[in-house]
Parts: sequence; C-alpha cells; structure tokens
Amino acid sequence: MAAQPDIIMVDSESDSGDSQEIEIRNTAPRHDFIEVFSPPRVTFACQRQGLVAEHGIDIVTGFDLNTFEGRAATLQLLGKARPRFLMLSPPCTMYSALQGLFNLHKMNPQVLQQRMVEADSLLKFAMFLCKRQHDRGAFFCFEHPHRATSWQRPFVQAILNLPGCQLTAFDQCQTGLVTPGENPKPIRKRTVLMSNAPAIQAMFGPMQCNCPAASHVHVQGSVDGIRLSTWCQRYTPGLCNNLAEAVARTLGHE
Repeated sequence: MAAQPDIIMVDSESDSGDSQEIEIRNTAPRHDFIEVFSPPRVTFACQRQGLVAEHGIDIVTGFDLNTFEGRAATLQLLGKARPRFLMLSPPCTMYSALQGLFNLHKMNPQVLQQRMVEADSLLKFAMFLCKRQHDRGAFFCFEHPHRATSWQRPFVQAILNLPGCQLTAFDQCQTGLVTPGENPKPIRKRTVLMSNAPAIQAMFGPMQCNCPAASHVHVQGSVDGIRLSTWCQRYTPGLCNNLAEAVARTLGHE
C-alpha cells in the first residue's frame, strides 16, 4: 500500500502571517537520527554507532529557519526521512543569562523586540517539531542552557507536560568542555535536555560536576583571542558521543 501523505500546517508569520499547507509524501527510507538548528555534529557520532544519520538542518547547510521557505524545506525533509530521533538546539542568545546581564538592556527597544520575536519564532518551531515527534511515537531531545529564560516560555512548558517528557540537567565539564589554548581549564556550563527518551536521563543524569571549585572558568571574556561564549556553543566530541550513545540505546530498545 502506498504511503499516505502527511498534511502539515506551517507557520509563516515572518512573511504574510498566514499558514499554508504542505503535502509531504513518506516515500524515502526512514532515518534514525536528524539534528535541527546545527550542522552535522552528533550526526557523525551516530554514524559511528551504526545508525542511519545523514542530515544537519541549519543555515550553513542551506536551511534558513527564519524563513517560511526554510521551514517548509525542513518539513519536507523530515516528512520523507521520518527520523526516529530528532535533536534540536535553536539559538539561545536572546534567552541567555549573560546577555540579559550585560547586553540586552543596552539595545534599542525596537531592535530588542524584533530580535525577541525572531527568537521566539524559532523556539516555537522547535517545539512544534518536538510535539510532532511525540505525537507519532518518535523521540526528541531539546537542548538549552540551564539558566536560559526559554524554559519559562509557556509553549516550552507545554511540551514538558506531555506524557513521558522530562528535564535532565548536567554539567558540560563532564563531557570534556575546557577552554581553548595550551593550558585548558574546565568550563562547567550547566545545561538542560528536555526529552521523551529515558536513555537521555540515564546517560546525562549522573554527569554532575565533581571538579575542584576553583578550577572552573566562567563563560565570560576571551582566551587566546577566542570569545568563550562563542567557544561554548560548540559541542565537544565527548558530548556528541554521549548523545549518540543515548540515541542508540533509545532506538535499540524500542
């Protein structure tokens, strides 16, 4: 029997403000893993686990998720690939505690409002994708910093309240996050994962900082000319491997 198309409503408020219908036909082989809002990084670690993982959906891979066209292309790809596990890490800049402390109050109010609208639009799209995974019995994992104000958004709380969803906080120093340069020092960067996959809690729940308190470097300023806030946006190889192992455990026990 031929696969029936999925009809998905796509929010296009950045353009005309109207929603449009996109017909997606599920004809391609199903993928195990896809990550959204990032180029391939966990993808490669999943490949080493023997999983079907090929795509990182991000502006650097040709998907501008700030546009209707970029979101439509994303939904077309996801509808065809039918990923069993979706990883989402939209930009956290406008929700960052450091941004709120040092920069946001300096912005022109109109610029600030526009950037928050754009940030919320991306975050809502991420939650839409989480809900879609949950509704079809598949898995997702959403990542943002522990102190990000995004966790307070009602539409994020709505996803957390779905059956089987939970938060897991961990410290990235336990995954190998250190400063750049010849004398690396650990960076704690407390992070939270929201997921409906129990293996995420099992993998990351124990990853609590046990470093000597004085050894940590705060995510402020620069080291060897590299801004630490930018440096810490990358996923360490350890974090990628940990996430891939959690994905493999999840899909191996479906």
